[in-house]
Formats: sequence, C-alpha cells, structure tokens
Amino acid sequence: MMSEWTSKEELAKELKITPDELNRTLAQLIDSKFVEEKNGKYKVNNQDGKAYSRINNLLDSINDRHTKEKYYPYIRHGYLHLKHKFKEKGNYPKEVVELSKDVGYDLNSIDSSDMLNDANLFDLDQKTKWILKMTNNEIFKRNKPYDKIVLDCDLELDNKWFKGFLIIDKLCWTYWGNRDGFCDNALMFEAFNPDQTQIEKYFQDKISKSTIKKLKVFICNFFDFINNPEVRVIRFVRSEKNKQRRIKAGKEPLPSTHKIRLSGTLKTYYEQLEVSDRTLNYRFWVRGHFMRFWNKKKYNNLYKRLVINDLPTEYYVDDKIRNNDRIIMRWIKPFIKGEGVLITNRYEVKK
Repeated sequence: MMSEWTSKEELAKELKITPDELNRTLAQLIDSKFVEEKNGKYKVNNQDGKAYSRINNLLDSINDRHTKEKYYPYIRHGYLHLKHKFKEKGNYPKEVVELSKDVGYDLNSIDSSDMLNDANLFDLDQKTKWILKMTNNEIFKRNKPYDKIVLDCDLELDNKWFKGFLIIDKLCWTYWGNRDGFCDNALMFEAFNPDQTQIEKYFQDKISKSTIKKLKVFICNFFDFINNPEVRVIRFVRSEKNKQRRIKAGKEPLPSTHKIRLSGTLKTYYEQLEVSDRTLNYRFWVRGHFMRFWNKKKYNNLYKRLVINDLPTEYYVDDKIRNNDRIIMRWIKPFIKGEGVLITNRYEVKK
C-alpha cells in the first residue's frame, strides 16, 4: 500500500516532522526506498504496512547522529569546547563566582569572548599526553611563555574526561565529565599551588583532591617538557583559506596553534612508543619524574661543567624559576619495568 502523491510540506505533516527535518533527511528516506519521488511529488512506500515504523527508526538514528555531529566539533577540540562552555558563564555557581574574585577574576564581569582572546593554543598528541600523565613532578610556579595558554586536548584521568585547559596567571579552567563527549562540568584550580585552595574545595564533592593534584602535575609537566632542548615549539598559522573551508563545511574556524617537534634521544624515545587512544601497548610501565638538582654544593661538579658549557646531554637548565636561578634538571622518562630507561644514547636526528 502506498500513500497518495503529495507535496513536500504535506509529506512532512504525514510523517509528523518539521519541514527542516524533512529537508535534512529526505535523501536518506529516498535512498532507503521508504519514500518515492516523482516530478517534485512524494509518497510513502508502505507496501508491507511497516514503512512508518521503519521511517521513525531511521529518523531517530539520523537525528541522533546529527546532534552528535553538531556537538562533536566542540568535543574534538578542547579550544572550541571551552569557547562554547564559557558562553554559559551565567551557569557558574554563586560560590564559584565569589571564590574566583578572591584570585583576581570576576566571572560575571568577564565577557566570554575575552576569556580566550589572544590565547596561545598548544596541540598535544596522544603520546605527549600520555607521557605527561605518566611523569611525577613537584608543583610550584612556572614562568609561562605566554599570558594565556590553551592546551587543546582531552585527557582521561581517574575515570573522568577533561576537555581543554585554559591557563591564565595561576588559574586553570577546564570542563569534565564521566565520558568523552559529555564534559559539561566546570572545574577551576590553582595550577601551581601544591596545597588545596578554597576554590578547589568547592569542587571536592565531585572531583577528589588527589585528581586535582594529578591535573596540577600534568600542567607543571607541560611547562617543564617544552623547556627541554630537544623540544621545539612550532607555530602553525591557519590561513584564511583554511578558515573559510571549515566554515563552508559547517565547522567553526580555529585560531593558529603551536605544535611540538622533537629531535635527538627524545624523538627516538617517542618513535618506540605505541599509543592507542587510552593506553600503551606495554603492561608494566614505571612512572617518570623530573629531577632538579637544587643543592649546588652537593652537585658542585655538575655545576662546574655547566659554567664551561660541558653539561652532559641528558641534563638541561631551568633558567626561570625561583628568583631566576639557573637550576640543572633531568627528566627520567617513563620506562618499562625490568628494562630500564627506554633510550640511553643520543642520536642526531630531526623530526
């Protein structure tokens, strides 16, 4: 049995959907042979009497996918996720607004567009995220290369997902959820303060103190990581053509970003890592850590070699911490238990 040939507007009424929904789904309905088209007229092919239930199932599937496709551009990019969540600034709890004033930010007076204005994006790949998550560190203030930094990434930590990190001064903003794609809960913390602060205590019912501490370590690791002499930060400028291409595809344009390029032993180390979306292919990894040689008297010979520019290649200098004192540091990378550090020899190679 087939319905009568009818206009597109009447077909939408017959299917009990809006004209916009019909325009968006008509091609799929015709391809699925649920609807026939002839000379600008349409009718439902209901020969077995089951067409309407099949159409409803198909429309549900299409609408669900459309909703995800509309939302996922924000999900994929931490920057865009932050941008759209900041537009909901009126949803900040009153207590968080008051606490933010104590650390210098009045959330009610800040325009949402200003939050990310002039922010410098850093795109972190899976390997970089994993290695920063797998490295222990001390939490203290780092000098940042820019006033506003966005880590354009997602991060799975303690069975929670965190989407995008905006770091301004000592504050860090992010949004989290219990699974990727649903990071709707605001979180603010003082990235360089080892103690639990008042603004963090507000969130402790939902995010544990230990999880926030791990986030702080992750942020500190990022700044120590880009200070490594084998790490080069390259700025990629997105052209107007790129922006227009994204707009034409129904996506929001992205600002220029910074990407990480590696050389030497660090590049070789990375090339031997095999990272999936969530974990490494190896089972028994030992966490890495940053070592700083604070006691110059104890490590006198090492500092003597620094003076004559003869520092071994596995050491490098952190110039901008604690009164601009030059402190020698070394990164013990995560390694497989029983096999020692993954890479020990230096190779002059470029990525």
